Amino acid sequence: MVKRNWDNPYYKYKLARREIIIDVTGSIPRFEGEVDGLGDVVAEFRKRGFKKICDFGAGKFRNSLYLLKNKYKVWAVEFKEAFETPHAQKMKKRAETHKNLFILQYPNEFLGCKETFDAVILINVVNIIPEKRHREKVLIECSERLRKRGLILWMTQHGEPNYKAGAADRLRLNDGWCYSLSQKYKTFYRDYSNDEIKSEFPPSEYKLFQKISSSHHRAFLFEKL
Repeated sequence: MVKRNWDNPYYKYKLARREIIIDVTGSIPRFEGEVDGLGDVVAEFRKRGFKKICDFGAGKFRNSLYLLKNKYKVWAVEFKEAFETPHAQKMKKRAETHKNLFILQYPNEFLGCKETFDAVILINVVNIIPEKRHREKVLIECSERLRKRGLILWMTQHGEPNYKAGAADRLRLNDGWCYSLSQKYKTFYRDYSNDEIKSEFPPSEYKLFQKISSSHHRAFLFEKL
């Protein structure tokens, strides 16, 4: 069972007769450098004269910090549970040395935000959410705040050897798998094919603009019509 409204990062399930809790913030890495391929995305932002970027699922600010260094206004969106971790607090202090950082806790602060963005980046966000309806909610909410001819970056992990090794039938959960079994809070991962990613962006609303090269990821830029 999950809550009707997505107001925290926790999901309760029964898996192999055991009660488990998925924490989507548990999938956030501690890496400090930006994700591979983001430089090519930023080059396109620069070419288009973009200024306002929403980093939805900002985690511990690794990609927000890169965008700030490149002189963008950045709205970093995340659950408070992620922002409150020691590593996130350290990265936040670094990010706050730059101008134009706006922090929005999800859901209330983000849903109350009236900004329209030039671009939205979704980096390993949709694939760690165990409920399909909540993935759809993310895409709808981001699309509503993206201006026409704006770009949305979809980037999800693919080909990571540790995920493949854990994809056992007994750990199957919804359309993905449960991980971090030795931890109090588990994590979730769902692999997306290229065709599945493209199907998330209806041609009446988006066109595929560019495939992005990024190691161990599938990544595309979609343009809002």
